[in-house]
Amino acid sequence: MPHKTLLASFLVISSLGFVSSTRAEQSSDPNWEPPAPVSPTLEQEAAPMLGVGYKIGNGIGFLGADVIVSPIPHFGLDIQVAWISGFDSAFALAPSAQGYLFERGSTPYIGTGFQYVYATLDGVTASGVGFFANVGYEWKWKSGLGILLGGGVQYLQEITASSGSTMVTVGGQTAPNLEFSVRYRFL
Repeated sequence: MPHKTLLASFLVISSLGFVSSTRAEQSSDPNWEPPAPVSPTLEQEAAPMLGVGYKIGNGIGFLGADVIVSPIPHFGLDIQVAWISGFDSAFALAPSAQGYLFERGSTPYIGTGFQYVYATLDGVTASGVGFFANVGYEWKWKSGLGILLGGGVQYLQEITASSGSTMVTVGGQTAPNLEFSVRYRFL
């Protein structure tokens, strides 16, 4: 117990000496001003609201691009377009809503969206719709560069295009889903 009393006395005397020396500085310098209070939170510049990238997955192919719009904190719209091989022409769209755990920097995310596929083969046209849901992580750097990697589940309605001797079918099942994007956010 005596050592606790001794320690408490030392702390009280030391703090009184600090207070009196600070007051002495105040009284001896007529231009002395107290230091500005330090804000507990630092002001951060706004996160970029717009970005573009190369994106694959979500059941619509390996040759795609996406546009990312983040109008409010913790939320983004990701609009993916892709071209699918095996048809004369094939176009796919996969818009999704994404929720981010952290407002700035790298963050886990969850996303859900739908798929639309339109394809032609020798004059025959086919289209289909589906949906997907993913969880993943997006690594973001101050430069604006980011990498998104996620996985989940998807279902794409079966679409078939036939030219008599050739028939191509896409979708028609519930399957695992992956998405990967290299993106750049700039506005």
